Order: sequence, then structure tokens, then C-alpha cells
Amino acid sequence: MIERRLPVRPPYDWPAIRAFLAKRAIPGVETTDPAASYARTISVAGRHGLLTVAPGADCLHATWTSSGASAFRTARVRPTIVSPR
Repeated sequence: MIERRLPVRPPYDWPAIRAFLAKRAIPGVETTDPAASYARTISVAGRHGLLTVAPGADCLHATWTSSGASAFRTARVRPTIVSPR
């Protein structure tokens, strides 16, 4: 398991983002949790796993779970989460 903290600038409306993702979730690929998390199956460097995002006080917490989590460490990941100005 690999965990990352993704900083966001207020006002970041995670409930609205989660609701947007929930309405468009692909069955069997994406899911949202009423406790505010979002999860999606993804493949990185040929390894399949689950990426979960949950809100924090001033950040989002991203967790990658996979039997091949070490492959994720070598992949370049750049957060593209943007806050409104």
C-alpha cells in the first residue's frame, strides 16, 4: 500500500467533486462511498490495483493498493486536481 497527501487550496468542494464522480461512475471500475471517499481500479506499469481518494483537513489522501505497489513508486504521477480561484 502506498499513501500520498495531495494538497488543495480552499475553497475545494470535495463533496461536489465526489457527487460529480458518483453520477458518472463506471460500474465495476469506479465507486463512491457515502463516507466521502472515491475509488477506481487502475493499472500502472502493468500492475492492477485500487486507487482510493478521501478528504482531509487541507488535502486529499490518495491510497494505492496492489500486490505490485512497488511499480507505482517508479511511475511519474502528477496531481491534476485544481481548485477554483
